[in-house]
Amino acid sequence: MKYFVIALVLTFICSNLYAQPKTGIINMGSQTLVKGIVTDIESGKPVGTNVEFRDKSGKKIKIQSNSMTGAFEQLLNAGEQYEVLIQSWNVARKTYNLTVEKSDKYIEQKVDFQIRKLEKDNIFMSINAFNANSTNTNEEVKQMLEELNTTLKFNRGV
Repeated sequence: MKYFVIALVLTFICSNLYAQPKTGIINMGSQTLVKGIVTDIESGKPVGTNVEFRDKSGKKIKIQSNSMTGAFEQLLNAGEQYEVLIQSWNVARKTYNLTVEKSDKYIEQKVDFQIRKLEKDNIFMSINAFNANSTNTNEEVKQMLEELNTTLKFNRGV
């Protein structure tokens, strides 16, 4: 009889919990599995590195790509925009903008990233800086110097 009363009370409590309106529950929306491979832009070989996703509110999600295959996977909110920062001690820091596909259900989105691996004796940058028969620099120089400045800022061992 004692167990019957306990079971009856538990049934009553559970049925009341599930009968309550769901007004306080946050709708997380659908999720998208973003997956891809990080490769070196020169050799095409996979690279293990840090991959950081930043949403518009500043929330960061940090993962690492596989050191053997360069593969990574991360669940993100569908339809949102993220800034993707790829960095490590042995790669030039690179930022990408990513818009996750909109969907009402779970989907997978393939996104590959290319970075520049920093290795001894590799040519990191080369540019023909001056216009032909002139002492004036061309348009590519400013962009290249900004990229070099960022690389040296975040890779002090270079």
